[in-house]
Amino acid sequence: MPDARRLNATGALHEVRPDIGGFKKFLLRGNVVDLAVGVVIGAAFGGVVQAIVKDILNPLISALGGKADVSNLSVTLGGITFPWVT
Repeated sequence: MPDARRLNATGALHEVRPDIGGFKKFLLRGNVVDLAVGVVIGAAFGGVVQAIVKDILNPLISALGGKADVSNLSVTLGGITFPWVT
């Protein structure tokens, strides 16, 4: 087995942890990278949906409903009032 010691930046010997190689191998597997890409795409998609609702759907609903301000709109179902959140 090769010597598991190396010099650090200050010149002192320290032991190299053998489990780091396994962790690096785990990180470089396709599943972890795919998950990270999915999280980034999901965050970007959330921003796109929010912009579409704010800039397209809210003005369209305002035009059809005859109100210029949708902040006071609400829906009542079964006695429970749900406010329109912008």
